[in-house]
Amino acid sequence: MKTLIESLERLSEAAYEALPLLEKYDYRKEADNYDDNKLELRVIPRLLQDILNSMLKYCAPIEHNGERIPDAALLNADNMRRFTENLNISGDWASLRQLNHIDLEPIKDIKDLLEEIGLSHQARLLENVCSFAANLRSHSRSHSLRPASTENETINIQVTLSPEELTDAELQQSQVYKEFCTIFRPGVLNSAQRQALYKTFRDHIKNNPKGKPHLTITAAILLLMKKTHYGKPLQGQFHTIRKTAFTSLGEPNTTAKNYKETSLSKTTSPTLYKYTEPATELLSTALRTTR
Repeated sequence: MKTLIESLERLSEAAYEALPLLEKYDYRKEADNYDDNKLELRVIPRLLQDILNSMLKYCAPIEHNGERIPDAALLNADNMRRFTENLNISGDWASLRQLNHIDLEPIKDIKDLLEEIGLSHQARLLENVCSFAANLRSHSRSHSLRPASTENETINIQVTLSPEELTDAELQQSQVYKEFCTIFRPGVLNSAQRQALYKTFRDHIKNNPKGKPHLTITAAILLLMKKTHYGKPLQGQFHTIRKTAFTSLGEPNTTAKNYKETSLSKTTSPTLYKYTEPATELLSTALRTTR
């Protein structure tokens, strides 16, 4: 149990060091060729594979810089299940409380960024670690608020871990989300904001089958392109962005093709002027809890 906690601490530290690089630099090309060990550094300070191996060596039998973590210390599904079972049997509250001081946010942020660039399997490994640790930490913190007389209370924690391999449906979903993320400039919106926009746009289409949700989304795209208070997070030409966004949302790439980059103007034909207000509200819904 001690070795697994130590692995979680080291993983958190490695994620903390890696996060600034993954947020600053665009690693999509490296992600597309992740298994190619001949990639050159060019303008990036570290190869993506080197960054990820420095973290994933705590989850899988990977050698990094001549070091390989013992199998019993790996944060894989089997070991995390055994840890939970042993904890329930031993009632070791002291070990459980050690999790309270481990920062899980860098690991979660790395997981989100990996999903954006299409490394779904690697993201799944980190997602399991986050689920495992967050569940145990929540249980520990709730217990710490109880009277001291409950110290001998039994531990009964159930942790549900996802399969470490993606299903075909999940793989397809990860690929379309990766496509959606290509419309963003690196470093403007964080991963939570990009995910929120994707989910909000997708839900808007699903929940308005008889309306014109595609026009509200097109207006939202133009607002993101034009309005400085959004940080102008999109990159590329309007029609390239429009096609990419709608195909990743499951719509034809011809959706809203007659509209122009100037279509927010009242005097442009065709105009999206009347969709400006609902588009602003749509963006507010997506971004209000993630800024």
